[in-house]
Amino acid sequence: MQPVEHAGYDDHSVQLYTEMLFPKQLDPVPNHPIDQDMRASLIDTMMVSARATPYPGAIHLAVLIFDQYFGNFQPAEGEAYLQPQTVMDVALFIAVKYEYGGTGMAQALSIHNSDELEMELAILGSFDWSLSSPTTKMFVDLFLCVNDQADDTLKFLCCYLMDLSLLDRDCSQRYPSILAAACAFLAQFMLHPGAKPQAVFKNHMLLTL
Repeated sequence: MQPVEHAGYDDHSVQLYTEMLFPKQLDPVPNHPIDQDMRASLIDTMMVSARATPYPGAIHLAVLIFDQYFGNFQPAEGEAYLQPQTVMDVALFIAVKYEYGGTGMAQALSIHNSDELEMELAILGSFDWSLSSPTTKMFVDLFLCVNDQADDTLKFLCCYLMDLSLLDRDCSQRYPSILAAACAFLAQFMLHPGAKPQAVFKNHMLLTL
């Protein structure tokens, strides 16, 4: 997944934007009824699917929606969770609509069936429709924006680690800003093990070390 370019953004503006994002992060979900292997398989299949690859900006939000549903939804008596594959499909649909508007896949897969619409509403309601919550990708993009040493290799490695973190259920139990900091730190360390990493997120700020 390629990072978003932020040409023309000065460091101070990025700093202020980053500070604004921190309190908007959704709390991680410690309890998740989907086991690690099934979750990883669903996410991996979704990421390489023909429906997801044209919309890389929606993938991290789709996984966030998936995790929030299974972490927060409390079935009523006699009610069950939606099927995991269904939740993943609807989560991707919601994420694409949010990130890309009513074009492309979102337009082609417009929900008309009332049962499908109810599923979408149930999933959105499980995390109070908080679609503007920042993802790990947003924080990684901001880090790359202010890192003057971010060449193509560092960008690729940050994005690779960022996407890899989606497959690990333990990572879903961390705040996106923490995961972004870990990806940025590890990518820099792997490329330059003898040098101090340039920047990390710490105490709700993006700091140069």
